[in-house]
Amino acid sequence: NTTDGLASNFVLSVYASGSTIYVGTFGDGGLSISTDGGTSFTNRTVSNGLGGNTVNGVYALGSTIYAATSNGLSISIDGGATFTNRTAANGLGSYSVSGIYASATMVYAATAGGLSSCLCTPPTSGGTIAMSQSGISPFNPAAFTSAVAASGQSGTLEYKWQSSTTSNATGFGDIASSNTATYDAPALTQTTWFKRFARSSCSSDWTGAVESNVLKITVTPCTNPTAGGTIATAQSGINPFNPVAFTISAAVSGQTGTIEFKWQSSTTNNTTGFSDIVSSNTATYDAGALTQTTWFKRLARGSCFSDWMGAVESNVLEITIIPCINPTSGGTIAAAQTGFSPSFNPAAFTSAVAASGHSGTLEYKWQSSTTSNSAAFNDITSSNTATYDAGALTQTTWFKRLARVSCSSDWMGAVESNVLEITVTDCYNPTSGGTISAAQSGFSPFNPAAFTSSVAASGQTGTLEYKWQSSYTSIGLGFTDIASSNSATYDPGSLTQTTWFKRLARVNCSNSEWIGAAVSNVLEVTVIPCSNPNDGGIIAGQPSGTSPFNPAAFTSIYAASGETGIIEYKWQLSSTNNTTGFSDIASSNAA
Repeated sequence: NTTDGLASNFVLSVYASGSTIYVGTFGDGGLSISTDGGTSFTNRTVSNGLGGNTVNGVYALGSTIYAATSNGLSISIDGGATFTNRTAANGLGSYSVSGIYASATMVYAATAGGLSSCLCTPPTSGGTIAMSQSGISPFNPAAFTSAVAASGQSGTLEYKWQSSTTSNATGFGDIASSNTATYDAPALTQTTWFKRFARSSCSSDWTGAVESNVLKITVTPCTNPTAGGTIATAQSGINPFNPVAFTISAAVSGQTGTIEFKWQSSTTNNTTGFSDIVSSNTATYDAGALTQTTWFKRLARGSCFSDWMGAVESNVLEITIIPCINPTSGGTIAAAQTGFSPSFNPAAFTSAVAASGHSGTLEYKWQSSTTSNSAAFNDITSSNTATYDAGALTQTTWFKRLARVSCSSDWMGAVESNVLEITVTDCYNPTSGGTISAAQSGFSPFNPAAFTSSVAASGQTGTLEYKWQSSYTSIGLGFTDIASSNSATYDPGSLTQTTWFKRLARVNCSNSEWIGAAVSNVLEVTVIPCSNPNDGGIIAGQPSGTSPFNPAAFTSIYAASGETGIIEYKWQLSSTNNTTGFSDIASSNAA
């Protein structure tokens, strides 16, 4: 009764096999199962897969249980833990099943729509599973697949897998919950063989089930390496020093399986004080910046081991850190310079003698003062090099350079160079334009000798600049600038008319205008117009002689006259008469 665990006292059916009793109840009770001869019961209902909670009949065959319910035939192949329901949709005469009987090959169900039966035929071929694999312990093989399905059965296929660590023929045992056509084995630590069984779901047990082929998963034992390899390279540098990442010069060897690494460091010596470096699990290692001498080594083990006992060590690398010391001498900078305002751009300052006496990398900064060579110095922004270009200055300024090593946190203890004075002098135009020479005259076209500076412009501070002007009008009017005439002297070239010249002088620190420029004297270059002679003169010579006749040289009795300018000549001859047939005599350009 219900006091012993029955779901309901209204019992519709019962079946017993040994000490196992199956009781079908009415209403909401379901199927009650006792495995201790009826002392206690466990109840199964629609929540466990039963088609209905009214169980009209029950039958058991091995671990397969058939329950005839008010809503189909429910079948369990796991001793009643779960059920699969079959209804009219699966071929039953009706949803309401009142009785059930099963044999090894047949199932009979009494329904409201007639007697329904099912022939159970096991598969004849277990199919093919794939694939054999190998790896180092622990080895997790790829999931096994169903290359060829089991076949030849009637009904739904059910599977179970077995494994053996003995051989491909003995030592096989069932794998729990392996009821699918494929199987994913966990990580293995030894060689294991696998096979798959297939049966029809209507079978009461696995007698007559067919087997697949056998897969071998070969697992090679995992062993630690026997040689820790060689790491490289030892290095040294100034504090703080960031060594180049350590590399492998000889690989770890002698192991089977995947290698795992860890690195250790010591600031004591090369044999003691070593401790693990967090997250240093690679064959190489980048230590980062170091502030003291440190020793490094690498440990290697097989990945299948749970601790580092038996791991092998590499050689030890020493990274030597040299203490950071500020320079004792600030060196010498050059050179002091002088120029004129309002904008003097001195040559860039150089490092004539470097800062010295330090260990580490030098850093610089420059300072300037417009007060004196010893007071009111201020830092110059972004002046962090050994040399410095000050740019244009408008007043006298003093400069110095400070030097320290890069490991210093401030400029306390930095050393100074000498002080440079850049003298900027006020700029004044000349008070005298000087004297140019010389006035000249000649016939047109006349090319006078180049004009010289007989007395320089004077009274200025700064570098002189010049320009020349010319006039065709008079000594005082009509002057205009001569292009590209920017020197103390000037060559005007050939002239065809009388022209006056003067020179202007200023200093190059003046504004862009020539107002205030000093003016030289004015030179007059007189050009006399050129006219031909109006009288050709008289020539004389020996009138006759016997052929061949070489007359005496012809002479000029009276010169040509009436010209302005220099006379040029050419001679002609005629063998015809004294009026016609004349032609030029080559190179006859004398009087």
